[in-house]
Amino acid sequence: CITIAVDNENNVTEFLAQIDLTRLLVDKIEELASETVQIHFTMLQLAAHSSIQLSQQLDDITDDIRKFAYDVSTKLKKMEQMQEDQNATEKASAVWRIKRLQISNITRHFSEVMNQYNQESVLHRQTCKNIIKRELEMGKC
Repeated sequence: CITIAVDNENNVTEFLAQIDLTRLLVDKIEELASETVQIHFTMLQLAAHSSIQLSQQLDDITDDIRKFAYDVSTKLKKMEQMQEDQNATEKASAVWRIKRLQISNITRHFSEVMNQYNQESVLHRQTCKNIIKRELEMGKC
């Protein structure tokens, strides 16, 4: 029979609560990134008539994404540092491996969400540049 120390159990519960909170923040970033895609689409449909309200909404969402991304990044770095600071005996335990796996999974998910958001932003920026370039060429004729 395996016994887990009460301190260790509380530590795991606290750790999993931190992971859940971090996961919720990553999910919120993913949701905001989806809203960004919709706003980009709407702005491109309206083209020259794009409203100031849409631009402000996009700026607000971008600020929120940056803030949440900073929070997630800070939390992940802190969790990783705590894992690295543990001694060799703790690193051999199942609890350490569970924590390591949870940190790796949430880090990978966060990275995927941020890469997808970045790709969408770059694509939108490039599309806008192409539209402006085309309009300038039409104006020269």
